[in-house]
Amino acid sequence: MNFSSLTQNPVKTLLVGACTVGVGALLWYLADDGKKSTSQKGVVRRLSKEQIVTILEEIEGDLFSILTNLATYALNIKQQTQYKIPDAELRQILEKDETLNALDEIINKVYAKFNVSEAEVEAGVARLGDDPEIREMQERMRKKYDDVFQGVHPVPNSKVPDFLTEDVLLKVFSELHYITQKAIYQKFLELQESGVKI
Repeated sequence: MNFSSLTQNPVKTLLVGACTVGVGALLWYLADDGKKSTSQKGVVRRLSKEQIVTILEEIEGDLFSILTNLATYALNIKQQTQYKIPDAELRQILEKDETLNALDEIINKVYAKFNVSEAEVEAGVARLGDDPEIREMQERMRKKYDDVFQGVHPVPNSKVPDFLTEDVLLKVFSELHYITQKAIYQKFLELQESGVKI
């Protein structure tokens, strides 16, 4: 499964945003409701609402670090261009970043953890799409995804692990900021050396 396929169903709409077809696909993916699935081809179990909510919460929590990294990257690009880069161009740059590929890996790991298939989750999300709690989760995830492209860091909506102290976070963000700025600076130098005016 790849991220571009996720962006083509309701569950994926959670991640990619209103303007991204992917968010819709991911939501559809996470929609299955509760009956058991067997290993037989074409058999899809119905997942309960509780199962869908748990899976969505797990995905949302696991995506936090990637979305934070992308928001930091976006913010650094904006700073390097003195906030002159058009939003559409920034989005294109970020969508080409390899970090987005990790979204697929995270989603697949969550499915494996809960022993569910993409089809089961998509069917459950589609079936429960009118449920206020599911809809609110979808909107929250969609907003977090869209905000990343503006350089806005996501706010965690889940319990922060005990080991993730303020000092640890500050150290990680400091290192991430330094590494990202260095990479962007080197990329700008490469572009200048190749004759691109910046």
